[in-house]
Amino acid sequence: MTSKIATVKDGGEDGKVVKKQRLTLKERSRLGSSGVVILVGKRLDSKYLIHESILTKTSLFFRSAMKKEWKEGEEKIVRFNDVSSETFDLYQCWLYTNAVYTSERDPSGTSFYSFLINAYLFGDRILDHPFKDIMMDTFSQKMEENSKIPVSLTYSIYYGTAPSSPLRRIMVDKCTYSDFSESLDRQTADDLPKDFLMGLVRSLSKKTWGRLPGIPPWDSNSNCYYHSHGTEFPCYKTLDWGEPTSDCRLVNSSM
Repeated sequence: MTSKIATVKDGGEDGKVVKKQRLTLKERSRLGSSGVVILVGKRLDSKYLIHESILTKTSLFFRSAMKKEWKEGEEKIVRFNDVSSETFDLYQCWLYTNAVYTSERDPSGTSFYSFLINAYLFGDRILDHPFKDIMMDTFSQKMEENSKIPVSLTYSIYYGTAPSSPLRRIMVDKCTYSDFSESLDRQTADDLPKDFLMGLVRSLSKKTWGRLPGIPPWDSNSNCYYHSHGTEFPCYKTLDWGEPTSDCRLVNSSM
């Protein structure tokens, strides 16, 4: 069994994430742990109660924060005034279902890409590599489905990530091997990060002179090419976490 990326059929309330997966016996045994309050939003007015053992399952940040020598560990309260409830809804779904569910009524186009990027950046912040990797695969998949690459996304990507980020790498690779001219026509040089432009020029130059393969890297490398789990965590695709129930449609059944 492998973890799946799935989208819920119509019926989710107001297009929100819907949890539709049973936990394994090992997961259920963790539910006896104490709860941690998570407050998100500019006014910290969105409140979540998450089992501590579930919260610390894959996040190195939360593992550290729950230590008693830290304020959060004593209070059992963690605050994120720069994280939206939409982002944490998705993360909560991941914690309890080990899959990412997105409603078919979620926004399309650039706004939906931004939603995925914000979720990835949150995963990067809390050092949850399996969550980052499943968001990366979702992001990559959506770009495959849409041939028009929205280069306007590069600002939020480059502003929120380190130079070695897989999210930066996939953006340069997608633009190298795809036609993004229509999206580029709507931008100016001042709209795009300098690091992105430099990386893209280098990549296009290598491709022009035959120093890059003709096959895109996402087709010629392993499925973990853009993953960040390293050796500390196994790839989420190899974990026996169960499958979504029958009323969920798999976006990519090969995962």
